[in-house]
Amino acid sequence: MLETTFVQRQRGRLLGRLALYAVEVGREELPAALRARKAYVLRVVIPRVLSRIGDGSYGSCIECGEEIPQRRLELIPAALRCVACQSQVEERP
Repeated sequence: MLETTFVQRQRGRLLGRLALYAVEVGREELPAALRARKAYVLRVVIPRVLSRIGDGSYGSCIECGEEIPQRRLELIPAALRCVACQSQVEERP
């Protein structure tokens, strides 16, 4: 189980990223693929992760239900999957 202070710190980081991506999505000098990825994270991923923080399920893998290691969440606050499940998703055609 993740500590409340850690989860709240992650929430703050995600809100900061939300604001940053909102600005970056509008920057036409960025490559279209990068803007599209940031738009997806902005509109889909971050709200989903914030919802998981709100309902207490943040830190558990959406595929297998196992706890995502805190170190992974520190590196990728918006991680929805553990490393093993994320690897499987990325290997799918």
